Amino acid sequence: MAITVTSVLDVLDAAYAQDWPDFRTVSSLEYHAMRLVVLCEQGTDDWGLVFDVVAGSWVDEDDPMAAGVQSKIYGPSVQPHQIHVLPKRPLGLRISSHERLDPELAGVRVEGPAGTLIFDRGLVDRYDLRPGRVCNLDRASESPADVLLLRAYLAAQPDSLFGSIADAANVLGGRESDVLLSTDAFEHVVPAPEEDELLAAYAKRPSESETYRSLAEAIAARDPARFRPGTSNLDWRIWARYEDESIPRV
Repeated sequence: MAITVTSVLDVLDAAYAQDWPDFRTVSSLEYHAMRLVVLCEQGTDDWGLVFDVVAGSWVDEDDPMAAGVQSKIYGPSVQPHQIHVLPKRPLGLRISSHERLDPELAGVRVEGPAGTLIFDRGLVDRYDLRPGRVCNLDRASESPADVLLLRAYLAAQPDSLFGSIADAANVLGGRESDVLLSTDAFEHVVPAPEEDELLAAYAKRPSESETYRSLAEAIAARDPARFRPGTSNLDWRIWARYEDESIPRV
């Protein structure tokens, strides 16, 4: 069956109603960044989406529960039990010795895929890092220091922690040559309570969103130029509205 705008939106609306990427989850999945990768399998009418989210509130490359790239996948061939791709992909970050509640972190080294960052407090103002603020509904983090260091690295080296496009395609069983488009700046829609004014602005089904309607048009036509991303709401600063209650208050 040929791909149509309606058939794409039907799949996305059904996913939105059941299990959809959100900015506000639990502390172990603290939100940092999101990327959308769209695949159209060559020679077939199959397609799929990969949402890659940099998530987590402590960094430990040897711990599969620590911060990593969490992927969710959607498409006409994706079954509900396949949506969550586990385990998370590692970020490739190594942080020198530090205390989880250290407010200064001066001289701490963060080694990652794009090189080394040596932390100093000047980075807080330069990148508007907002120490002590989190997005998650638990209003807590396992390591406030790691959250700050991770966000400093992302600010200094944007997009460096998602992994390759080939990695994203692979989680959907596709190839890099199947990728139609990739973006980390678009207007995402989220299920939300009506009483939350910020969230209410984005509380709409994909079929009600100009961004996602244009995405469906791009998939149906296999033409990435038809995608209109809108004003991005993916910056973690928009959603870091809660004080981290794991930090002792004096």
